[in-house]
Amino acid sequence: MWKDGPRFPNPALEDTLIHRHSIIGDPIVEDAQANRCRRKALVPGCGRGVDVLLIASFGYNAYVEEARTSDLYLSNQAVGRGSITFVQAMRSSLDRQFFCALSPSLRPEWALRQTQLLASNGHLICLEYPRHRDASEMGPPWAVSSEDYREHLTHAGEKNSGPQQQIRMVPDRTHENGRDANGIVQDRVAIWHRCDEGHRKRY
Repeated sequence: MWKDGPRFPNPALEDTLIHRHSIIGDPIVEDAQANRCRRKALVPGCGRGVDVLLIASFGYNAYVEEARTSDLYLSNQAVGRGSITFVQAMRSSLDRQFFCALSPSLRPEWALRQTQLLASNGHLICLEYPRHRDASEMGPPWAVSSEDYREHLTHAGEKNSGPQQQIRMVPDRTHENGRDANGIVQDRVAIWHRCDEGHRKRY
């Protein structure tokens, strides 16, 4: 079952934002009218919100979903309470623990919703965790594999073109619970790109 999460951002995410800039792109872009605007980043199941604050520090407008608002407050108390915003399409999205928090039977719905929320030419960053958990153990968190993400994201509904994986890597740094008993990093970071032309472009 879940344990109290770390009170600092995931190093794997921080390194991805720094070193994979050529894939993800700039946090500030120009819209169709040549107006400069900040890209939106969605973080469902954000927990304490430490990764949300990290994303915002890189220049993104971060949007969160979290049922346990008391946990989120622990991170936000130093910067003030934020507002809740509902959006239809995002240029960037992060899945850090939502996939593993859901019952495996709900993963098709997760993939469909992620695809619906991701704007054309948008990126989805997945922190694949916990890959080293015994699949027979009850969750959450539920055991995941890289193949689980690939299976569901590439078949995200008949009318929706799923995103394509651009890169998958072993992070140089991550939280301690992302390592196995021998200290070997088991977490993975995958960046997915949605490039279908029929989906309306938004920022």
